[in-house]
Amino acid sequence: MKYPLIFLLLIGTATATYDFYYYNNENDLHYNVAQALYNPYDGYDVEDAADFDRYECISLDDYNYYASLDSYDGMDELTARNIDSETFDKLRYEDQLSIINQKSGDKWDYNDINDEGDMECWTLKDYNKYSSQDKNDEWDEIYFHDFDDLEKVNEIGIRRYGFIEPDDLAEFDLQYTSPSYFDYYYYR
Repeated sequence: MKYPLIFLLLIGTATATYDFYYYNNENDLHYNVAQALYNPYDGYDVEDAADFDRYECISLDDYNYYASLDSYDGMDELTARNIDSETFDKLRYEDQLSIINQKSGDKWDYNDINDEGDMECWTLKDYNKYSSQDKNDEWDEIYFHDFDDLEKVNEIGIRRYGFIEPDDLAEFDLQYTSPSYFDYYYYR
């Protein structure tokens, strides 16, 4: 009985000492770079941390900063001329707008940010800014005033860690709503 316990302790010790790195968004990038700089002898370098292909969402400023550090590394600064659709979808709303507004006549326009697939890396503030532009479109702002807001957050922000920030819940008032009689019996 004591051998399995010793084995579990050895595995737990090895797991507890292992550094975990997350590759979701620009906050994870900043943390990973700080960790890489903190211990230069651990085998995890800034080049590993700044591998933007690993990240779900990236910042245009961060990408262009690391691209400008070494002109021979094969990383070019992202512009409207050289960005591909996959990388474009990894940008936040403001970064996508800066790519769209760089040059007229390129392949990017406002129609490139008109469905949920283009919003995967947005925050709730980004979404609300976009949805407030036209009151007659299909996008409604989310302030957590009814239960439809929860469903919309689940659809749009499901893949993004950090989609909702604490101050986004300032107008939260779902505790005062009650489900209708129809909703109660329809979903049972």
